[in-house]
Amino acid sequence: MSSKVLYVKGSLDRHRTVRVYAHCSNQTNYPNGHVTFIVINLTNETVQLKFPDTLTDQPLHLYLLTPGGDGIQSKQIMLNGKLLELDNDMVPSMPGKEIAAHTNIQFPSLTYGYVVADAKAEACM
Repeated sequence: MSSKVLYVKGSLDRHRTVRVYAHCSNQTNYPNGHVTFIVINLTNETVQLKFPDTLTDQPLHLYLLTPGGDGIQSKQIMLNGKLLELDNDMVPSMPGKEIAAHTNIQFPSLTYGYVVADAKAEACM
């Protein structure tokens, strides 16, 4: 993700328990116009998010980070349900999960993730 921050309506509201931020995507990994949304669920419940129908018709890329088997205090982390482990002291490949646009995305309690969309955002061209 790039350092260019985009406006998200309600992102500055106080006492938010589900936080959403947006940046232009890193152009090394995604073409111009892509937006990376950071989603943080601070609630004790699973929440569902659906991005506006006008955002894109292209598939979204989901990077959902959840704790390993020991819950929130786990020393392990999972990406899209798969345990992340070093491979010969190297950071493993971390591909996103492709999901259809206009899909409800579930974020379990106390998790965070990234959603990358081909939003064709003018600010990110």
